[in-house]
Amino acid sequence: MIYPLAPYHTGTTENVVLEAMAAEVPPVLLRQLAEKHIVEDGRTGILVSNPDEYGKAIRYLYQNEDKRRQIGKNARDYVMNKYLKENILDAFCNNCELAMKEDKKIINIKGLMGSTPAQWFLSCLGKDKGIFLKSYRVGADSEAAKIHRGILNCSPLMKRKNKSSILHYEKEFPEDPMLRIWANIVREETIQNE
Repeated sequence: MIYPLAPYHTGTTENVVLEAMAAEVPPVLLRQLAEKHIVEDGRTGILVSNPDEYGKAIRYLYQNEDKRRQIGKNARDYVMNKYLKENILDAFCNNCELAMKEDKKIINIKGLMGSTPAQWFLSCLGKDKGIFLKSYRVGADSEAAKIHRGILNCSPLMKRKNKSSILHYEKEFPEDPMLRIWANIVREETIQNE
């Protein structure tokens, strides 16, 4: 099974990897984010760093049936032991106990996330936050060329139609002027590329 998600993806589909592993299908995953925590490289799957390594890993598994079967078996054993419902229930209860021992405190969500949909969007950004924050600070009436280019060069994940992208936020909060500006920039690029 290959699973080539883009770096900094917002994928929450690790279940498909675990299901493949449970079916003794050795996964080949990019060495990133959650993927590197799911697979033990060479034992329960193969982690790669680029498309060339993907091809080599798939070729290796195809040409080495014994190794492919062993990695598949290891993957199944790992998943079937780690994700037993008893283990998950114990971990959940232990974490609830830890949370209940914490001092109670009031958290000001508005202070952390802001009060407008554009601020909510900004509060959740990672590496692309800088350009959007700069755009937000100069306001809805300014679309300086540098900011415009920066938004066009943001992660492809921010340009999708869903999964907390610019277009997703703008669809959910159409009254927000900054989200509308950012979404229009992204839509403009899409139209130009068609």
